[in-house]
Amino acid sequence: MLPAVVDAMVAASKSTVYLGELQDVIGARIAVMTQNEAAMVTCGAAAGIVLAVSACMTGEDRKKMASLPDTKGMKNEVIVQRHMRFDEDCVLKQTGARIIEIAGAGLLGEAELAAAIGPCTAAIFTTPWIGSKTIPLPSVVRLARERNIPVIVDAAAELPPSENLWKFTKEVGADLAIFSGGKGLRGPQSSGLAVGKKRLIEAMKMQASPHCYIGRPMKVGKEEMAGLYVAVECLLATPDQERKDLLEKRMLHIETRLSHLSFLRFEHEESCLIIKWDEIANTATAEEVAARMRSGKPGIECGCSNGLRLNMATLQTGEEEIAASRIAEIMGLMTFLA
Repeated sequence: MLPAVVDAMVAASKSTVYLGELQDVIGARIAVMTQNEAAMVTCGAAAGIVLAVSACMTGEDRKKMASLPDTKGMKNEVIVQRHMRFDEDCVLKQTGARIIEIAGAGLLGEAELAAAIGPCTAAIFTTPWIGSKTIPLPSVVRLARERNIPVIVDAAAELPPSENLWKFTKEVGADLAIFSGGKGLRGPQSSGLAVGKKRLIEAMKMQASPHCYIGRPMKVGKEEMAGLYVAVECLLATPDQERKDLLEKRMLHIETRLSHLSFLRFEHEESCLIIKWDEIANTATAEEVAARMRSGKPGIECGCSNGLRLNMATLQTGEEEIAASRIAEIMGLMTFLA
């Protein structure tokens, strides 16, 4: 977390407030900052998705809210593209929603999506991911608009750039976008941010803690609200290029420190430095190196998909040197053939 975020959380901890009032005030201010109709702080992106899907099924009908996860008598189908499904399915199912999967892409996928929308469709749940096996977000939004179906965008890891705070909703036209408060936003790890249409945000707040509906266990403390508010301020105040330059500087530092190991190759992918080598010739796999990095002191967590992956965004200043030294040590100890 940013130091300013920590300071805000400490300051908030010293006051007693009505959480509903604080949620309204902070949400209104974040909405203005992010060019959205409305916003609310959640206790993580997953909780935001639960509340968003619930809001699409119940609206502001308290009877329906009280019945969840029993969705009998209400629109309860959520359409999801096959290649956007992963373990977060449990978050959708928690609401009582029924997942309708579509598998197509391109024009065939659009036709399949249009055919899947019916009288029980409550929402379309999607991500901003672009690939040959998915329907682009703008096309999803267009088809949903034609049929008056809300679109929820899972944008948990889509910050920075800061423009994504309004891009998916204001520019592309999705009804709701849900972000993680941690990750690139660098706010409280147990927080999330929902932005979008006011009618849906209000329905989300109605069934969130401290109200006794499906979101009652998903409490957001005053500390998380204050911390997330400051995190959004800081994100918008820092040019995206400044953040990119810092991450690039860390990558180049590690590359320079490892330049004596001529068999290594380096690639840059957003915030990640990817280190590759001929694993057969050099008798060590990325998985083996990652395991040694993790088991050392301090333990350093690396990815090992298509090379050794180091996320520069999770480092404190100076920790790139620790990571570089450990990699050089491990590579030196293992049997490599240059």
